[in-house]
Amino acid sequence: NLYGFGDRVFFAFYGVQFYFVKLLLPFGLSAFHAFPLKTGGSLPAQFYASPVFSLILVAIVYFAKSFRKELIFGFGFFFINIALVIQIIPFGETVVAERYTYLSYIGLFYLIAQFYIWVVDGKFSFGKNWGNAMRYIYIGVGLFFAVLAFNQTRTWENGLTMFKDAYKKYPYNLSVLS
Repeated sequence: NLYGFGDRVFFAFYGVQFYFVKLLLPFGLSAFHAFPLKTGGSLPAQFYASPVFSLILVAIVYFAKSFRKELIFGFGFFFINIALVIQIIPFGETVVAERYTYLSYIGLFYLIAQFYIWVVDGKFSFGKNWGNAMRYIYIGVGLFFAVLAFNQTRTWENGLTMFKDAYKKYPYNLSVLS
């Protein structure tokens, strides 16, 4: 096996970071995300740096005493639901796959909605009328994601367009075509 247990631990941390970031910045989506190529026996640097992201999330929960219950619920829901697909136990041909996050994102969407409530209720003080501004920000972000989703449907038009896109992103892994 090309990847040992230590590599899989970094895959898990990378998966948590990847899925979290893709919720907020859904660019570079693909039906297939190949395992990384090892250079000189090492994974690419972003895999080794990815545990820092999880440490930051833990620190946020620890230091946010007034919002700790909500954060534990939202992040906990997210982590529990992706725990089986973050490649500690090897399965499949991909290091990550966006389709595994549909249910787990409910926890993060809960936190996004909760943040909106905290701002509107004044638990976060960003200045006068920030609650009204938040409504427009959320509407704008929603429209932005609607446009991105519409554009992504072109990639998912059929199996050929979907795997052509995946091959463009991972030409070194021909298994996307099998």
